[in-house]
Amino acid sequence: MKKTSLLLIIIFSVLLGAGLFWLISNKDKVLLSFLDKKVIEEGVSPTPISSPQPTPIPTTFKFTNWISYVNKKYQYQFKYDSDWFFNNHLSGSELNDRIVLQGDIQNKGWPNIEINLQYFDPQPLNIDQLKTHLQDTYSDGATVEKTTFGIDDIIVVKVSFPASPQAYASDNYYFMHAGQNFLISMTDNDKPEAQEIYQYFLDKFKIN
Repeated sequence: MKKTSLLLIIIFSVLLGAGLFWLISNKDKVLLSFLDKKVIEEGVSPTPISSPQPTPIPTTFKFTNWISYVNKKYQYQFKYDSDWFFNNHLSGSELNDRIVLQGDIQNKGWPNIEINLQYFDPQPLNIDQLKTHLQDTYSDGATVEKTTFGIDDIIVVKVSFPASPQAYASDNYYFMHAGQNFLISMTDNDKPEAQEIYQYFLDKFKIN
């Protein structure tokens, strides 16, 4: 009888020790299981543990100081850098007929943008006639193509001149609007930074 009692005590002690060892080894899992069960019973969504996020690197946007200009006379508008030279009333031209925009042209040669009226004789009736006239005029050394630009996908004839010892490279955009012909010219456009500036200018151009 004593042997049986002793054996039972030994078995109970072993089981108790094993149970305590398992509980200590798995205390984190047991605690989490208890908390999850409590959250579910109380109808509260567990708060997700967010992973640490890298600190964003501040960036600068080079076009933040660009402002809008609206030509009410000919119903078009564009954006330009407020630090640029701006003139919309040049000698020999009526107000808003010719607009000149210039940046640091003394050191860079660009940006240099002009927007002005164009007169042809005879007057082209559509964009295809305008393209034909420009192809006949600039038959040597220039690339003439029909394309689009601006917010409204304005149909234009683009005339491009490569750089030469006598002149900067240039892109020239001829378009028809409100019964008039217009030209946007951009010089020294073969520099990557100049191309980015000129493209942004063209992308923001709009006819009203």
